Amino acid sequence: MALVGYTFIRNMFKYDYPLREAVFSLLPAVDRYLICEAFSDDSTYAELLRWQREEPKIWIFRHQWGDHYTIQQTLTNFLLDKIAPSDWCFKLDADEAMHEESWELFRSLPDLLRSKGAVGARFHYTHFMGNYQTEFDFMYRRVKRFVQQGHGWRHDGDACQLDGGEGKFVDVDVEIFHYGKVHEPKVGLLKEQDFQALYTDIGFPDPKLKAMSEAIGGIDYHYLFEGAAKRGEVRHFTGTHPKIMAKRISEAREGGWEQFERVMP
Repeated sequence: MALVGYTFIRNMFKYDYPLREAVFSLLPAVDRYLICEAFSDDSTYAELLRWQREEPKIWIFRHQWGDHYTIQQTLTNFLLDKIAPSDWCFKLDADEAMHEESWELFRSLPDLLRSKGAVGARFHYTHFMGNYQTEFDFMYRRVKRFVQQGHGWRHDGDACQLDGGEGKFVDVDVEIFHYGKVHEPKVGLLKEQDFQALYTDIGFPDPKLKAMSEAIGGIDYHYLFEGAAKRGEVRHFTGTHPKIMAKRISEAREGGWEQFERVMP
């Protein structure tokens, strides 16, 4: 039985996804890593092929993109179907990274879960907003992403977590860091505009995106998520980042685009 990581990606460079950090933060802990590339507008596919030539654990697939948020479940389940029955698998998103301190526990999960009569695990997620020092409570703190194949679990909706299968999940202290809300302002705005356009039938895009575009020409994460701040869900991060993120964090600080306070008028 193998341990398999999987994720999908579209426009890694256009939207500045930390995909390399994501993949290589998990690669030492898995036997294979499956990536579905959704016919990007940039050179993402060529870059992934280069990684594949250098690292035999990486397997690349392709699938057409779509115009509705459920394309995310389509791409993710497409990869699940490439994973053998009884293998253990984990979806790590393209803007996330696993902390290296979790590798040992991650590798031991099949035995641990079997001992608890469980088929899957929920990991702990830390979300960042605007910079690499501000933590906030995003949509989830724990989700079902790690599971053994063969129990009917699939991804639904926007593929945030697994659903519809049989068997118990338990919480484990594997640390995952989510950096999807830390971007240079113009890139961040473009990413939010394009991504939220997939959710028009459930009330998006957020009108704040238009206000930010007209007022400052970029993203203001503290304005976009001001409700979280008012509810006391924003705090200073006191832990350590995965080592693989060090270069990206340094470049953001040197570039001066980390956002520590609201900039909207």
